[in-house]
Amino acid sequence: MFRHPFRKAFGLTFLYGFIIIGIFILQFRSESVILKNAGLLRISVSQTQDADGNMSLKNTVGVSFKGISFTADDVHPAVLLNSKTQNQTPLTLLSWEQPSPQSFKFNFTENTALTFTVSDTSPRASLSIAAQLPDSDSSLSLYYNPVSGYSVTEQSRSKQLFSSKNISYTMSANQIKDTQIILTKNANVAMYTRLDPTKAFTFASIPMDSQTATAAAYETTVSDFRNTLVSQANSAFSDSSTISETVVAAFVAEMASQSRYQEAIKAVPDSFKNGARRTYFTSPYFNTLVAMNPSLVMANENFASMIQNAIEHNSIDVFSADNIADYMLRNEKLENVKLLAALPATIQDFQPTLVQATSILQVYLSLKKADSPLAEAFQLVTEQCLNSITQACTLSVSDDTLTLHDRDFAAGFVQTVETGTVLINYGKLFAVPEYCAGGYMLINTAFAQNKAADLRTLAELYPILIKNNANYPHSLVMDKNSNETVWAWTCASNITYEENENSSEALITVSFKQGDSHYIIINGIKPFVGIEIYGLSFHTDPRFETYNSSGYIYNEKTHTLFLKSRHKVSNEKIRLYFSTVRNE
Repeated sequence: MFRHPFRKAFGLTFLYGFIIIGIFILQFRSESVILKNAGLLRISVSQTQDADGNMSLKNTVGVSFKGISFTADDVHPAVLLNSKTQNQTPLTLLSWEQPSPQSFKFNFTENTALTFTVSDTSPRASLSIAAQLPDSDSSLSLYYNPVSGYSVTEQSRSKQLFSSKNISYTMSANQIKDTQIILTKNANVAMYTRLDPTKAFTFASIPMDSQTATAAAYETTVSDFRNTLVSQANSAFSDSSTISETVVAAFVAEMASQSRYQEAIKAVPDSFKNGARRTYFTSPYFNTLVAMNPSLVMANENFASMIQNAIEHNSIDVFSADNIADYMLRNEKLENVKLLAALPATIQDFQPTLVQATSILQVYLSLKKADSPLAEAFQLVTEQCLNSITQACTLSVSDDTLTLHDRDFAAGFVQTVETGTVLINYGKLFAVPEYCAGGYMLINTAFAQNKAADLRTLAELYPILIKNNANYPHSLVMDKNSNETVWAWTCASNITYEENENSSEALITVSFKQGDSHYIIINGIKPFVGIEIYGLSFHTDPRFETYNSSGYIYNEKTHTLFLKSRHKVSNEKIRLYFSTVRNE
């Protein structure tokens, strides 16, 4: 049996080799790779074939573009992150599609998707990566790596520079780590664009044919925003536990602008109207003025404290506080307010951040519009503020988009809209059309990239975008000539205050829609001996808000008039008498 050992060994070796080769052939026959191109964009997806000949996708996605590659597979999976639970869920590829000749969409588990879109097929094309996420608490991480010949030469938290010998690209995203980009619900797009270092951005460099930079596109965006807010608010009112005061204010103000004020008041759940979540803020709609006034007093005290702290620490962050300009307008005679207005110009090497530049310009524009002498001090720093905003801008001509980055961070949705609004208002006030175009472009881009914004975000944006709706609760300075500034917290379109020559009488005229009722807190009203509404003498009554007519109550100690105004006519007149001798 051992007569031919070499022949037998050779035969077995040949047999085993044949079997192994056969296994490899069968394996490669059962697996394949799908390759697709769109200009500089190249994608690969692996699939496998079972014994019955059915094809199924493997969890292997590869995407490459000029200088960079992205991967989602079992080794480097795309991961869904939850900010509340801190859970990290690796994602598995379910399907892929090509929605357009220049984009590829990959659908993953957990109701997530990634869409890679190339701007065009030219050598100067840019790439965008958009994430579809299940909810506002989610974010998605995607693995990336520079390809051969490229390296990361500059990096920050939200931007990286990929360079080769002759060309560079910038990648911007909500957050960028060493090998991962992080996309969130409100910042769900990353951009990878070719860098031209010889072309620094200016607002004048926005292309004349840009559709995103037009007033018409902006008006469409704002109109859609207003409709969406009303629709979402109406749906949210079925669960009053989710309603915030800013949501209610935005909803009622917008409905009032459509002559649907009473409908809006009735739509707000009673649990909110009578609940503990209300403050002075919505008191112009829902009464209980006296009970809500302490929260208004507290807000004023907080402003005074913040301003004092800002002066002591040479800090300009206070300008980003909501309604700080209104406080300055009604207290412009205070020494601390004057010092605050002068503060930015006293800072050496003044280089404000995007947030600081935007807020300072916003305060300046509010003061300038009101002809306040405080505005003059801000004129010394407006140029630096505009430069900071300009340097934060990234223009993509191919995508017709304009985005913001503030040093190491991508600007959020609300911040971008706020900066865009400031640019529009500045451009209109000083007749600089390129600033208007920049503002339109920023806002239109931001809304296009944040189509799934929640109701709270929309409500936060409302007073920023819709500045001309006086039905939104606001502070209104009525008279600065008296010893004490007369001002109101109101939702009226206008209120005027005028004293006669010898200051024995004052006429208050309140403008609001005829037939509707609202409530006003007026500060700075000196003690009076009589009051007339509709030409009739009225007396103070603690139940004045419950009657189906106008009425009032007065706090002589604080010089505060609490007024219910039920409009028999659009312009309701209230006459105050400070002397027992009345002029005929």
